[in-house]
Amino acid sequence: MRRSVLVLSASLVLGMAAPAAAAPGFVELGRLPGDLGSRVSAMNDAGDVAGESMTGNSRHAVRWNRDGGITKLPDLGGGESTVYDINNRGTVVGAAARTTFDWPAVRWNGAEVTVLATPPGVTATRAWDVNETDVIVGDAVVGQERKAVKWTAANKLIVLPTPAGAWTASAVKVNDRGVVAGVATFADDSVHVVRWDAQGRVADLGTFGGTVELAAINASGVVVGSGYDPRTTQTFPFRSNASGGLDALGVGSGGSAHAYDVNDSGQVVGDSLTKEPRWLPGGWRPDGSIRSLPEAPRDPEDGSGSKVLSINNAGLAVGESHGFPVRWTAGDRLVVLAKTSGGAATASLVNRSGLTAGIVHEGGFPQAVLWR
Repeated sequence: MRRSVLVLSASLVLGMAAPAAAAPGFVELGRLPGDLGSRVSAMNDAGDVAGESMTGNSRHAVRWNRDGGITKLPDLGGGESTVYDINNRGTVVGAAARTTFDWPAVRWNGAEVTVLATPPGVTATRAWDVNETDVIVGDAVVGQERKAVKWTAANKLIVLPTPAGAWTASAVKVNDRGVVAGVATFADDSVHVVRWDAQGRVADLGTFGGTVELAAINASGVVVGSGYDPRTTQTFPFRSNASGGLDALGVGSGGSAHAYDVNDSGQVVGDSLTKEPRWLPGGWRPDGSIRSLPEAPRDPEDGSGSKVLSINNAGLAVGESHGFPVRWTAGDRLVVLAKTSGGAATASLVNRSGLTAGIVHEGGFPQAVLWR
């Protein structure tokens, strides 16, 4: 499972168990000559990481191996590029600049860059995700409308149907069975969660009335994310259900929460805002009950919170807590990971073997790192 992050409880209970000793140090991933920082975007199960090396005003798509070696991915002559996902075959997807305002969707296979197909009438392509059969999903302007699209492994573009009544759509995530999750915007500005089956048939899963942050889809086609309700000004974590709708998950005592990832067992991870206000780490079990996780110790003056950003199929979760990169084991034991002394750090990705990727801050610039 590669990474790129009901019975409802009334509140989150903060578990203040003492953390384990710090884990062994991290491996800092390289950056390109002349660049000042780097950040990770996606990681596969082999430990290959894709992301960006950057200066203050430019970014370059790169790939690292698990030992920290860096390879610059070729661009299209515009000098900049960006990455969104990598699969277990090593296919990387993202965008590359031809000019300042022309960034078509691309894929990288090794040292080769390919512009994703743009047949006549199609412009402004974007690619967000790739599965293990090299199916890529995203969106494109088709005629005058933005449509959800997918590209086959042979680089054929397929326009996915837009739900009735919607005026724009985007495909955001795809699983290895070819089920696609995305969003569609309607005339009343509500954003709906939508799903296309492997044959391209679309289903409208519903809306909370406002914007949607679609986070992940698992092997069974369960979609998770966060939806904003403009009537209550609350953000709800959601999970799709077997009836073709959305279940709002528990938000805790603070009234808002986010979901960031789901594994193939249906465990969802995210965070929840308390009344203090401060974000607490937590998640939701397959039965919908809230899973409360311990936090790292914090300075009384520290107003930052905690969040769980990624979980693998073994139940190992990673994230940040009061400026520290952390792991939570399947038994909810907290492990504080090593970081530099001067700045905050975040663990944002975990793969099948538990290899963890994220960033540490040094001198004002993020630096991509791996924790083993």
